[in-house]
Amino acid sequence: MAAANDLRKGMAIKYNGNPAIVLEVYHRTPGNLRAFVQAIIRYINTGKSADVRFGSTDKVELVEIERKNLEFSYKDRNGYHFMDPETYDTITLQENLIGDAKDYLVENLSMQVLYAEGKPVQVELPASVSLKKQCDQTGSARDREDNQRSALH
Repeated sequence: MAAANDLRKGMAIKYNGNPAIVLEVYHRTPGNLRAFVQAIIRYINTGKSADVRFGSTDKVELVEIERKNLEFSYKDRNGYHFMDPETYDTITLQENLIGDAKDYLVENLSMQVLYAEGKPVQVELPASVSLKKQCDQTGSARDREDNQRSALH
C-alpha cells in the first residue's frame, strides 16, 4: 500500500477492486481545506477513464507493472503492430492505447510498453530519437513559379 501523495503518472493501482493505470496526477490544496490528490485513471479491463479524488493520507493498493521493450513495425486498419526483439512475437495495440504517441511513431522505433496483470496498458516513447533528414529534389524553382502564376489567374 502506498500513500495517495506518492501516486505518479504511469503507476498501476487497484481502485474499487479494478486495476487501473494513472494517466495524470494533481495535488490540490484549496485554501483552508484539507489537501487532496486528484487523478485521472484508465481502467485496464474496460479502457474507460475516470476522474477520482483521494485524501492526501489515503492508502492506495499498487499493482505490479512489467516493462517490455518493443519495436514499432507498422500500422494498418487493425491497429499498431509491434515486435518483441527477443522472441520475435508480434502484438497489435489499438489507437486508444497508443494515445498521442501515434504522431511520433517511426518504423523500427524501440519503445517501452507497460504491462499490468498481463495486459498492455501504456506505451512510453524514448526521451529522444535520432532522425536523418532526407531532401527531395523533385521540386524546382520553376514549379514554384508555375504554382504562383496559376494562383494569380
